[in-house]
Amino acid sequence: MLAMSNIDSASYCGYAVQMTTDVPALERAAELCNDSAIHAYGVTVEALTRLNRSFDRRLRTECGITIGWFEALLRIGRHGGFMTMSELANQLALTNGGITRMVDKMSEAGLIAREACPTDRRVSYAVLTPAGVAKWHEASLLHVDDLRREYLGRMTPAELETVTKVMDRIRQPSETSDVPSPSRRKSGGMGQVSPTRSGGDGGGHS
Repeated sequence: MLAMSNIDSASYCGYAVQMTTDVPALERAAELCNDSAIHAYGVTVEALTRLNRSFDRRLRTECGITIGWFEALLRIGRHGGFMTMSELANQLALTNGGITRMVDKMSEAGLIAREACPTDRRVSYAVLTPAGVAKWHEASLLHVDDLRREYLGRMTPAELETVTKVMDRIRQPSETSDVPSPSRRKSGGMGQVSPTRSGGDGGGHS
């Protein structure tokens, strides 16, 4: 660990960095950074980030869509070919603005159509077009190939079963993890959606 005592400033990448003289606090923080919980979570995040970047790169190159678009096609397709905007936003962890921008762009590409609910003007549906169904099938073949090579291929069947069970348990909200933020409680319309992401390039289907 770096010596913390008697340091008021340091040079980092050519910039002068002011450092605290509270050495015990710095040392305690450094010890926490090595906590097994932080390490385990960090490894999980880094692994998923690497996989999503790899999957996204190939989908962009060979199918002309992002992994976020693929997620939307996948979830709408598994839902019978149509979903309400709020349902889709919730499953993709997108904000109201994020899902609107994504669906607008996918509509321009001819993959999704937006249709109003005939009985409730507040509700609109995202519906797969024939081109969207074809793109979903094309991308699915590619993605399964990637998953078998980069994900399944790196685990034994027993490891895969364990990882799947654990991740399925973790993704379920706990008593304290699903408390809405003040801004989320005040929002209207599709205010039930998670504010986690505002874009559409993430991944991780379930």
